[in-house]
Amino acid sequence: MGIYLRGKSWYYDFVYRGSRYLGCIGPVSRTFAKEEFARKKATAIEGKLNPARTQRSPLFNDFVREFTSQKKSVLRPSSATRIENALKPLKERFGLKHLDEISVLEIERYRRDRKNLGKADATINRELQTLRHLLNKAIAWGKANSNPMARIKLAKEENTRIRFLTQDEETKLLDTCGENLRAIVIGALNTGFRRGELLSLTWQDVDLERGLVTVRAAYAKNREKRAIPINRRLRAVL
Repeated sequence: MGIYLRGKSWYYDFVYRGSRYLGCIGPVSRTFAKEEFARKKATAIEGKLNPARTQRSPLFNDFVREFTSQKKSVLRPSSATRIENALKPLKERFGLKHLDEISVLEIERYRRDRKNLGKADATINRELQTLRHLLNKAIAWGKANSNPMARIKLAKEENTRIRFLTQDEETKLLDTCGENLRAIVIGALNTGFRRGELLSLTWQDVDLERGLVTVRAAYAKNREKRAIPINRRLRAVL
């Protein structure tokens, strides 16, 4: 891994002849940290630096709690919820295993079993991407030494199909909605906003004079603010 900054201090982490060496350099400049890292590697090659003691990686469930707590502190609630949902089936399979016990074979078996349950490739990919990110964090935080997901290739997803409701389907959908829900569904049908985007709207985001409704960057996909014209049907509902 080389050197990395955690808080105000620099740390070194490298492997030489199968042994891992890691430690704290301190709150110094990056230049000094790089020089000290080079000295540590030279000392290891000379056999004068003791490798890190072997430490058992944490249980998957225990690390998930630490991982999700950190994510909740830096992500929007909707993003943190997606991560938690993706982790649920992973916890059922790997929860009582130590991180270093999760192998490529076991991950492939997990994917096979999820597929046999009828889960879509896109769903399984999101779960495995979350697992990859979690294990990378474990390595960065010194809780694991390797990530078996590095050898896993995600399934190819078919994203070319675009599905629109027919007029008959739209009518049947709206007929099943109560008054309040009907207004929300009409809003979705006439803006194309995602659920989180739609529910984030306030009256400040609606400009009836110019005929625009705007999703703020904090709630929009890719964090990009965008405005949609208000058509006659949406205007009537608003």
